[in-house]
Amino acid sequence: VQATIQEGDRPDILRSAAGAAWSFAVLAGAFLVVSAPVFASVFGFPDDAWVFRAWVLVLVFQCASVPAQAALQRDLRFKQLTMIQAASALGSALVALALAVAGQDLLALFAAVLLQAAIELVGNSIAMRRLVLPGRGGETAQIVRRSTAFSAIFATSAAANQGDNLVVGGFL
Repeated sequence: VQATIQEGDRPDILRSAAGAAWSFAVLAGAFLVVSAPVFASVFGFPDDAWVFRAWVLVLVFQCASVPAQAALQRDLRFKQLTMIQAASALGSALVALALAVAGQDLLALFAAVLLQAAIELVGNSIAMRRLVLPGRGGETAQIVRRSTAFSAIFATSAAANQGDNLVVGGFL
């Protein structure tokens, strides 16, 4: 997605990037929904498979935010990015703390990550003055042609980070 955004601010390029991000969200979300019971058992909380299914919401928010965030990075708008990330971190920390104090450990982790993704989606979209939606199709092939090794490494790192969050949730 970031490689595509680097090519400019044309609507077709933004739609291509959004199409790739949403495609990933749908594929990863379907995988999580189907494999939720297995993952829940592996991570040690078989009664809480709902977390993996609900994590689809986090993926959707994060993937919907990617094109706007990549455009902000391309335009070197680091002040807005920092303010959005600080607001999302503060908001999610307050929610997590309140739920954890109330004894809702696993819900605290999930709600914090979901709120952080939602705040970043809204903040990035406001900063770009639009929510970038996918086009009619064919965007994934265009994205694959423009992909770089960096994009693959970044996606792997993001997936590993989400996995770490779920492991921590298993211990709560």
